Amino acid sequence: MLDSTLAISLIDNWVKFNLRYIVDHKKRRLTQHLLNEEIYKKIKETEGQVRMASTTLEVIKIPDIKSRS
Repeated sequence: MLDSTLAISLIDNWVKFNLRYIVDHKKRRLTQHLLNEEIYKKIKETEGQVRMASTTLEVIKIPDIKSRS
């Protein structure tokens, strides 16, 4: 029997969780969704002791570049 595993890595200024689990291939997206919901719920239950953060970068326009020939 294969057991689920959890690996935690410290990367730059954040923590990466890698959860591996065995699931029927037809249920993989639903299972991932349910796991994400449960993790989010547990984080909310900490009442701010654990917080989620992310950075989003949006490129609106690439500036024109003039080159000298």
